[in-house]
Amino acid sequence: MFKYGVIKSGVMMIIFLVIMAIGVLFLPWLWRVFYPLPYRDTIFAQAEAAGVDPYLVMAVIRVESKFRPKALSVRGAKGLMQLMPETARWAAGQMGEEYRPDLLFDVVYNTKIGCWYLASLIEEFDGNLPAALAAYNGGPNNVKQWLQEGKWNGELETVDDIPFQETRDFVRRVLKDHDTYRRIYGWYPNFAGKGGFWGTIPNRSFVKMHS
Repeated sequence: MFKYGVIKSGVMMIIFLVIMAIGVLFLPWLWRVFYPLPYRDTIFAQAEAAGVDPYLVMAVIRVESKFRPKALSVRGAKGLMQLMPETARWAAGQMGEEYRPDLLFDVVYNTKIGCWYLASLIEEFDGNLPAALAAYNGGPNNVKQWLQEGKWNGELETVDDIPFQETRDFVRRVLKDHDTYRRIYGWYPNFAGKGGFWGTIPNRSFVKMHS
């Protein structure tokens, strides 16, 4: 009886180890089901052209529109990157691009303007990613005012101090998804020299987005 119990325990242990091994083997694939890369070629190309981490763009789109190119918010934000028409008009002018409001639901046009705008905010806030994302959602003038008045210091650790709840949630969710994307898919080669599944992620408060 004792010998049978030992054998049974050994078999159960082997089964457990096999299940664990299968889980580890398929874990990246399972994560990719929840964090897909729709429109990957277009988004990566537009992100690279703008000099911004494509996984950051993926995270912004995942939070903003859940990858629905025809998304329209109650405030009038349009497309994958939820661009407000007036913001898109300004960005297009800065880019030397023709402003085409009828194309804001177009994946290529929307991400071209959206990636440029996101990159410009990162540069405007000196690489401070939480502040740039807060500006993307809440407006750059509001963020500058919060920083000047000491309402928020621009750090991820004090994101609870952001006056707008929607903006607080947006910054948290995008940074979380950004980390998750890079951990699942590894580093994008133009922005870092190493990576892989569950790779090391740098300090998220200040990041250099250009190679």
